Amino acid sequence: MKSLHQIHAQTITTGLAHDPIVLSELLRFCTLTLPGNSNYALLLISYSHSPNLFSFNLALRALSASPSPEKTLTLYHRMIMKDIPLNNYTYPFPLKACASFSGVRQGEEIHGRFLKSGLEPNLVSLNSLMHFYMVCGFVDEAHKLFEEMPERNVVVWSTLINGYVKSGRSGEAFGMFVRMVLDGLSPNEVTMISLLYACGQLRNLWMGKWVHCLIEKLGIEDNIVLGTGLIDMYCKCGDVDAAVQVFDRISKPDSLAWSVMIAGLVSNGYFDKGLELFEEIVCLGVNLTALAFTSAFKACAGLGDFKRAKQVHIILENCNIEMSLSLSSSIIDMYMKFGDFEAANLLFAKVAKKDVVIWTSMIAGFAHHGCSKEAVVMFYQMIEADFEPNEVTLTCVLSASSQLENLSLGTWVHQYIKKQLVEPSVVLCNSLVDMYAKCGSVIDALQVFKEMPEKDLSSWNIVINGLARNGASIEALHHFSSMVNKGIRPNSITFVGVLSACNHAGFVDCGSHYFDSMSSKYGILPGVEHYACMVDLLGRAGLVQEAEMFVEKMPVRADAVVWGALLGACRIHKNVDIAERTVRKLVELEPDKDGAYVLLSKIYAEADRWEDAKKVRRVMDDRGIKKRPGYSWIEVGGVVHLFFAGDKSHIRWDEMQRMLDSIDKQLKLEGLIENKPFMAP
Repeated sequence: MKSLHQIHAQTITTGLAHDPIVLSELLRFCTLTLPGNSNYALLLISYSHSPNLFSFNLALRALSASPSPEKTLTLYHRMIMKDIPLNNYTYPFPLKACASFSGVRQGEEIHGRFLKSGLEPNLVSLNSLMHFYMVCGFVDEAHKLFEEMPERNVVVWSTLINGYVKSGRSGEAFGMFVRMVLDGLSPNEVTMISLLYACGQLRNLWMGKWVHCLIEKLGIEDNIVLGTGLIDMYCKCGDVDAAVQVFDRISKPDSLAWSVMIAGLVSNGYFDKGLELFEEIVCLGVNLTALAFTSAFKACAGLGDFKRAKQVHIILENCNIEMSLSLSSSIIDMYMKFGDFEAANLLFAKVAKKDVVIWTSMIAGFAHHGCSKEAVVMFYQMIEADFEPNEVTLTCVLSASSQLENLSLGTWVHQYIKKQLVEPSVVLCNSLVDMYAKCGSVIDALQVFKEMPEKDLSSWNIVINGLARNGASIEALHHFSSMVNKGIRPNSITFVGVLSACNHAGFVDCGSHYFDSMSSKYGILPGVEHYACMVDLLGRAGLVQEAEMFVEKMPVRADAVVWGALLGACRIHKNVDIAERTVRKLVELEPDKDGAYVLLSKIYAEADRWEDAKKVRRVMDDRGIKKRPGYSWIEVGGVVHLFFAGDKSHIRWDEMQRMLDSIDKQLKLEGLIENKPFMAP
């Protein structure tokens, strides 16, 4: 750059600065030899008395590749105002600028001016038009231009193929490739990279290997860009070993090749290896990329290694890497997954221009950790900030609504989906069904399920479990039969719902049949959750002894849920002997929890064994076990109010107490209160 300044100074002192040929050479040096000096190029062209078209085109080229491509249009319009005749090599640069910031209207105006100019289009101008329409998502318009071309070279074909791939139409991209080969043209590096990306997009390993063989036949396999493309393709297709082999053959991998290899390992679940490779490039002093850091954060989250995650963050802070939205989102997502809400909030606050992905990372993190109220508050803040939620956001909010049993919020989300999304995904519809079921609105859950154009196994599992949870046992079993009749094979989650349905309805024989069919008919090994359902089923039906024998014969070790189900049955049917044996098992598993002691105390009290109930209370005191206060909640006006036993902190407590006293008096007058002695620890 210093040399350029010196040369420019000499041209000024000698009076040659305004000479068109000298100006062209200065611009050529500025834009081609020293790319990235677009502002200086604009300065040169602005202070020149009579720049020629070649000089203008050079300046347009520099501006179109700059961080501020919109300046290209400013210079382009200046040329039009000065009636400078444009040629086929002028239009590609403003079109490239329009493509970079999705300036569809401006690009179409340039296209219109080009058509009116009377110029005979050549491959350069037509290819730039095609590229503009492809980048802006108008694939069919680009294809129409392509078909109208009198001749086509490999650059034009590659532009079209690449456009189809980037538009997610990889199958059509391969169709165009076949046409290109039949036209007698040999593919170049750009063509092959597009095909590799298409194979990764389609997750088609066989086709990817075929493209790899073609690359070897063309003799361009040593190209580092193609090598990186091969690594990416193999990783996306799940063949990590082949990706590693390609990587090992690259003699001097650049930072992108390292980053793609790390990302591929992490995306395939090789968190340890991905993190080891990241640490290796740190030691080697390789320039680190945002992709490498994003992958490293994902690897740390996958390993549950918060210490290494913070170390990666420290390395990032010491690197001269621009903090992009995607990188900021990955860091926030990492901290949220580890439950460090304070660090995540600090980073979130520092992001000046937030996008929906960053908002969703925060909402998803809160919902994942059961902090549903915080997730909902964050969602409201996002709406107030005029951000449109995407499907992932809505799925997270529905999850939070389900946890809070906030039906009004869930219904609002449903209405929003109806207005904004033409056809919501299966995942989002599943979340809607789950939300309605958990909020007790079975009719709405069934309506959403019925209207789903496509259903997967999760859809059926959600509706079966939701119906069972709400006591609609017959309906749940009916849906199970429908699912099986449609050829959908159930899994272990399905049978939790089926057995729960039998449990709520008291269908002992039916439940036993389904339990046995898990292994005999579907080859599913029952888990501890299925045994817990059976124990609860037998116990509720009064078969407490049979339930105890069932637990003793279990091939897997009974957990606290199984013993808890048996203890609950003991209380219902007042079986003190089995209750005492069950509590001993529960205390072994959960010595510090109050549940078993409290339930045994209640069983003793209901059997009028007051001294035994007192002994249980003394044991709790001696062991320092405190009874957790019971609580209930209610939703009023979209706000969830939580009430703990003995808690008088609610702002309307006095008013509620007066209402309770009034109801209590009325019940006594009606003789509806049962005065039964009870003692609890």
